[in-house]
Amino acid sequence: MENNKEKEIKKLWNLFNKGKFSEILKKEREIFKKFKNEPKFLKLFGLVYDQYALSIQDNFKRKKYQQKAKSYFNMLFKEKSYSFEALKGLGLVELHQGNLNKALYFYKKALSLNPKEYSIYIDIGNVYQALKKYKTALKWYKKALIKKELKPFVFTNLALLYLKQGKILLAKKYARLVLSNTNKKNNMLGLKQKMKKILKISHNINIFNLF
Repeated sequence: MENNKEKEIKKLWNLFNKGKFSEILKKEREIFKKFKNEPKFLKLFGLVYDQYALSIQDNFKRKKYQQKAKSYFNMLFKEKSYSFEALKGLGLVELHQGNLNKALYFYKKALSLNPKEYSIYIDIGNVYQALKKYKTALKWYKKALIKKELKPFVFTNLALLYLKQGKILLAKKYARLVLSNTNKKNNMLGLKQKMKKILKISHNINIFNLF
C-alpha cells in the first residue's frame, strides 16, 4: 500500500509540475477513496486548487476553487507534523487573493514553527514584492540562498522583482541564472519558459503584458 501511495503521489507531482491541474482534479475522488485523508494528498490537492483557480476568469468560480484549496490546507492541521505546510498553503491562497496582510500572518506563523525551512523566506519575500516593498522583499529572498536547491526559485523571483521595477538588465541577469541552475527536476510550472520570455524583452516593451 505504501509503495502504491508513493507511486501515485509521484505521478501527480509530475502532472502538477507540467501544469496539468485539470487532469489531476479528475482523479480527486478516486485518490481520496483509496488513500482517505492522507496528508501528502491533502497538500497536493490544496496546491492544485490554488493554482487552477488562477486561470479562472469568473470571480465567483475562482473564489470557490480557492475556498476548496483552503479547506484542504485546513485539514492538514489534524496532523501536527503538517502544520507548517498548512500555514504555507493558507498563506499562498491569501497571497493570490490579494489579502497580503493575512498572507504575511500565515507565512510568519509558519516561519516561527520552522525557521530552517528556507522556502518560507521566498514566500515572505513574495508578499513584500506584492506590497511593492522591493528592498524588504530582496532581503527575504537573499536569506533563502543558503539552500542551493532553492536558487532557481530565488533567482526567478529576483528576475520578476527587477522586471517590475523596470530594471531590465538585472531582470535578464537573474533570468540567465535561473536557466543555468534549472534542470528537469526543478523546472516547476514552466520556470524556464517564463525566464526565456524575460530574455526576449526589449527595453521599450510594456512589461505588464508579458505574463
